[in-house]
Amino acid sequence: AEEASIRKVIDAEEDAWNRGDAKAFAARFQEDGAFTDVFGAVSHTRAELEKRQVEFFTSLFKGSRLALKVRKVRFLRPDVAIVEIDTEVSGFRKLPPVVYVDAEKVLRTRLQQVMAKTGTGWMVAAFHNVDVKTPPETLVNPEDPVRVRRRR
Repeated sequence: AEEASIRKVIDAEEDAWNRGDAKAFAARFQEDGAFTDVFGAVSHTRAELEKRQVEFFTSLFKGSRLALKVRKVRFLRPDVAIVEIDTEVSGFRKLPPVVYVDAEKVLRTRLQQVMAKTGTGWMVAAFHNVDVKTPPETLVNPEDPVRVRRRR
């Protein structure tokens, strides 16, 4: 039940992004949460995050589409979880060369969110997003038994 509630928060983030709604995107972030975007900029309050999203939604990411795929939800305590997410952003305007965009013109990132359960439900306490610099077909799972055997 708790994991399903967390996934609803992630779904709401995706929906808000795809509508270009900065206020709704920021709504599930704690007032004093930390948000590190793919460019390395850090917002330390919900208001800062909302302002940054307004900038994104009216410039670089205007009209873009976000897809979030939860890889894993790990509960540190019943009221604290780490959520690992694969993201894909498409339909954006030209991005700075500081981020890697693949041949399909998709920005792929690995997003990690720390979520805390409050009296009003699950909230994002920390958000850290980094772009994937390696094309997906060449990514290697370090747990892959074939790779482990080769290292020995």
